[in-house]
Amino acid sequence: MELKTLVFERAGEHNTDATLQLVKDRALALGVKQVVVASSHGHTARRAHALLAPAGIQIIAVSICHSWESEGWVMAAETKAELAGMGVTVHTGIHALGDGVGSAFSDKFGGRVPQEIVRDTLYRFSQGMKVAVECALMAADAGLLDMGQEI
Repeated sequence: MELKTLVFERAGEHNTDATLQLVKDRALALGVKQVVVASSHGHTARRAHALLAPAGIQIIAVSICHSWESEGWVMAAETKAELAGMGVTVHTGIHALGDGVGSAFSDKFGGRVPQEIVRDTLYRFSQGMKVAVECALMAADAGLLDMGQEI
């Protein structure tokens, strides 16, 4: 088995297509039929659909929760409708690994809840690793994945 690792010199949406091409290659090699992507404004979801949908791969896009609206990070309703019309499932929900009720208590009273420990551990690898796991958890929790299949 040959595995590829791609390291980018700098972060940004200019890396999206190269990343999604690796996702497509791996999904086709393994017979994966459902892919979860993080997509704050819809760009990644659109690109994933363009590249993966023709191969018969279902796209589940997880957008950032509405508490980030004041930061301008929430996906517009029009974009969600556009993506749904393309066959992309969009899920917006509370973050599985933080920013929830447990985090509110630890922020106020100190300490850490287990989700924050998992979040911080994944973050040690990279923000992307944390986001990938968190989005998969959120999609699974929402019932959007066939749990008998790989993602």
